[in-house]
Parts: sequence; C-alpha cells; structure tokens
Amino acid sequence: MNSAIFLKVNIQFFLLGLSNCGFGAFQHGSQMQNSDENILIPEIVRRDENFIRVQTSMPPRIKDKPLYLFTTVAIESISEITNNFAVFEIYLTETWRDPMFNDGEPISMSGPGINYFDWIPDTYFLLSKKTKYYSSTQAIHFNGVNVTLDRKVRITGSCTTHVWFFPFDAMRCKVIYSSYGFGNEDMVLNWSKNAFHFPFSFQAVSELGFNVAKISSTDYLAEYASINYCILEGSLYLKRIWSIYIIQSYLPATFLVLLSTTIFWLNERVSGLPARASVGITSVLAMLTICRGRTSPKDNVSRNFSLMDTYLWVSFIFVSLSMLFFALGDFVRIKEGKSARKLNNSNVDKAMRGMFPFCFITFVSLYWTYVYKFVLQSI
Repeated sequence: MNSAIFLKVNIQFFLLGLSNCGFGAFQHGSQMQNSDENILIPEIVRRDENFIRVQTSMPPRIKDKPLYLFTTVAIESISEITNNFAVFEIYLTETWRDPMFNDGEPISMSGPGINYFDWIPDTYFLLSKKTKYYSSTQAIHFNGVNVTLDRKVRITGSCTTHVWFFPFDAMRCKVIYSSYGFGNEDMVLNWSKNAFHFPFSFQAVSELGFNVAKISSTDYLAEYASINYCILEGSLYLKRIWSIYIIQSYLPATFLVLLSTTIFWLNERVSGLPARASVGITSVLAMLTICRGRTSPKDNVSRNFSLMDTYLWVSFIFVSLSMLFFALGDFVRIKEGKSARKLNNSNVDKAMRGMFPFCFITFVSLYWTYVYKFVLQSI
C-alpha cells in the first residue's frame, strides 16, 4: 500500500509539472463535486476512475461544511525558562477527515516525504519567537476514517510573570495555535480529548527552578482583516522554587547584618580601632557582592526591582549604618576631649547593641509577614 501511495504522489507531481508548463492538465482554483457523496474537493483530476488531488493549500470540505481539525499538544520537555519565554519540545497531533481517502485502506507514512502528501494543515504558533519542525520525526496515518498527522516541534513560547514577587512568583507560559490562512468558515479548530497536557514522566522542570502548578486549555475566536480565526491556547502555570534563594541570598544577607553588629561589642582597648573597622568594611563589601550577584547575566531571572532586591538593599543599608555609627562613636570620643559632652564611644556602642538588632528584626518580621499573607497566598 505504501508503494501505491508513493506512486500516487509521483503522479501528482508529474501532472502538476505539466500544468505549470502550460499543458492545462488541471484547472487551478476549480472544484469538482462527487455526486455520490456530495463531496467538494478542490483541484482534482479524474484518472482511472479514481480521484487524485494535487497538493493544494485548500482544506478538504464535506457538503460545504468547514473542516474540523482536532488537536493535541503533548509537552515532551522544557529546555529553558526565562521571564519572557520558554523553549518547549512538543508532540503536535492533528486529526481530521479527508474525503479523498474513501477506500478504507490504512495508510502510514513517516519522514520528510509527508510534506508532499495530499493536504496538511497550514497551522502555526502565534507569539512564538522561533518554531522548528523536525522533518525526520513526523508521521501521517489513516485508520479508515480519519487522517492523523503527528509531528515533533520545538517552539519558543511567550511567558508572563509578576516581577515584583520574585522569587516567590508564578509564571504562565502560553502555546497559542491557529490556522494561518483560513477562518472558522473554512477550518474549525478544536482541542481533542487530551488537549494540552504535560505527561507526568516528562515533568522534570525542577532542574530549571520551577514546579508545574496547573495546566489549562481554552479556545476562542479572534478577528483579523474581517475574518474570524479559531484560536487554541494552552497555558502552563509554573511556580518558582524559592528555597534555593533563601539559601543563596536571604540567609547570607541576614548573617552579614548580624555580623556587622559585632562592631558595637568589640572592646576598643583590647581589639583596637583597626579590628572594628576591618569587620565593618568586610561586611559592607560582602553585602555589596551579594546585591550585585543578584543581577548576574548568567542567571535567567528578572532584572527589575523585586521583593528580593528590597531585602538585600535594606540589609546593605543596615550594614552601612553600622559603619556610620562606628564612625560617629569615634568622632564623639575624639571631640570629647575638647568639650564637656557626656556622650562617649561606650555610650554609642551600648545604644546600638540593642537598637540596631531590634530595628533589623522588626524589618525582617514585617517583610516575611507581607510575603506570607500577600504573596504566597495569592499565587
């Protein structure tokens, strides 16, 4: 049967070449009607009492009704995720009824040759930065009733997120699918039973820093140039794994702020001013490194100001203030010899030993209360 199909395809190309050379083998744009089944088939030629259709962009129609195309999108893997896009490897399965296959004999073909076999849908992915079809991993099957086209596709789909909530944000990545040239009067797109899904065995997105939260699919009509197009949209909701940011950013920043408070506990007469200054300067530089590392180009994270930036830069301010209060205490100690002021270095240290940790702990408590009640509960 496969050899017969290849023979038909070769005949189609031969006849199409005759038409292009001006022999008039076909009447392009014309339609012939099968009186027995009331089937409209665009651009066909009668040969050996069989209908053979040259490859055409017109979808097959039955009794002037639009073609119903049923689609399934199975996500194989996700290789990259950023705040703007995600790279998907998917299996795209399209099923429709083609009246040309009325003999009931099963047909199966695979490989690059199916691109020249009869008619295939002109579907594409909207808002995709890049789409790649693998010619070697595609197949077409006819089971006696319907034609099924199965292809592996690599697409770069769009993603949206609330950048202020980073790293406690959730991301929505969309796969939007439609016909390029035919509206709902010629082709009606529907999700099949499985619709848009992510097989459990393939859900290894935790390595990219996310967990799959929810998968949904919908369909709607969109008007363009006075034509209503059927749109299929699949949404993949991802939750960012924020525990790694606690370990890499939040805890080091917290420990550095607490470390900077040791300036007020060091005895000046025993440790000396250089030891106190060294602790303060080291804390400031380490905190600055953490803040700058947050926007490292190697990390596919948001570059906008977020909740984590708030925590890190407030921590940096606390570390810097510890150095300022240390300088203030030293200034008061020096000036005390020239005036009768009672405030000295020891008084500044004693005041900061309690007030500095209290202010920072208050900030940390308010910060995590906001994260728990207004951020984690909303995603």
